[in-house]
Amino acid sequence: MDAADRCLTAAAWINDLGGLMAPPKCGKCDNQTFQATSISVLGWNFELHAVHCANCGAVVGIVEDVASVLKDLHVAR
Repeated sequence: MDAADRCLTAAAWINDLGGLMAPPKCGKCDNQTFQATSISVLGWNFELHAVHCANCGAVVGIVEDVASVLKDLHVAR
């Protein structure tokens, strides 16, 4: 399963943390389900993943693919 296929529900995520945090919510629509999608950014040579609301698509975070960055740096040497 790749990042584009992952869908995280807030309830499952909170259970994994032992209920120590308030459930995450989308700032735009208050949805509690998120997806991660690979994205490209103009002028940036590394793969990034956008965490976005599964309901409205609002981006709530960006995560670097560290393995991809290290591989690209190694190839550039």
